[in-house]
Formats: sequence, C-alpha cells, structure tokens
Amino acid sequence: MYYARDENVNTKESFRWHSSAAENGHVESMAALGLMLVAGRGCTKNEEEGLQWLRSSATAGCIYGIGALAHQYYTRKMFTKAVECAFKASETTTPSVSLSPLECRGTALCCFVLARCLEIGLAVGKNVPKAQEYYLKARDYDNAMTAELHTLLVYGRM
Repeated sequence: MYYARDENVNTKESFRWHSSAAENGHVESMAALGLMLVAGRGCTKNEEEGLQWLRSSATAGCIYGIGALAHQYYTRKMFTKAVECAFKASETTTPSVSLSPLECRGTALCCFVLARCLEIGLAVGKNVPKAQEYYLKARDYDNAMTAELHTLLVYGRM
C-alpha cells in the first residue's frame, strides 16, 4: 500500500507489488490488482483479467473483493450477479464487529449496490424502505465511500 499513498503514488510499482502478493495468495492484493487491471492503473487495461482477480478475491472470502466485484457487476448492468454478490457481505457482517478499514469499505460497497438495486427494482423487487436501511448501513460502515458512490450516482456514472 506504500505506493498507493498520496505522497508516494507510483501506480506501476503498486501494480508490481500487488501482482506479486496476489500470485502468493494475498486476497486484498487480488482485489487491488483486479481493480487496477479493470481501470488500467499502472498497467495495460485488461477488464477480463481484472474481473478474474476480483472473483478470486471474493471466492477466497475477502470482503473488499466481494464489494469491488459487486460494484463491477452493477456498472456492467449484471444486476442479478451484483445483488447476489452484494447480499453475501452485507448480511454476513455487522457494524459492531471489528473490521479493518478495507473490510468496512467493501461492506459499504455491497450495502450501497444492494440499496440501489432495491430502490429501483433491479434483479430484486422494488423496496424503498429496505433500500433506505441499506444506504444507512453503507454510511455506517464507511461514510466517505458512501459519499463517493452517491456522487457517482448523482452525476450518472453509476
């Protein structure tokens, strides 16, 4: 994570280190590597390989990987997969449990994606009161992430 800090940003080095860690089974690096590949940060853009790394991270139980994968499914209009993925993490964790900041971020992603799908009835029945509960849950896990996602939504980028 050293090369991802604002004062040390070097996406190519970050990609190199996350690649090495992911290949050695580090689940959070699998998620980071997947997102870097999807966006082409520090590497040549390769969405399919990026999604595969996200799937590997999620399958290994990384909450951040699950959240990132749910968000990627949502942005690709794969709403059924987004809901299935998001529901796993949003229901298996609670704000009272001690989670790392990255796990909180992943859970917030899941809650927000699930809330959005419930709000407008994508892959699940429309349920605005339940959507509001998940939006609040997302905020409780990671207020900054929830604000970022809300901004993307407002500007039509989600």
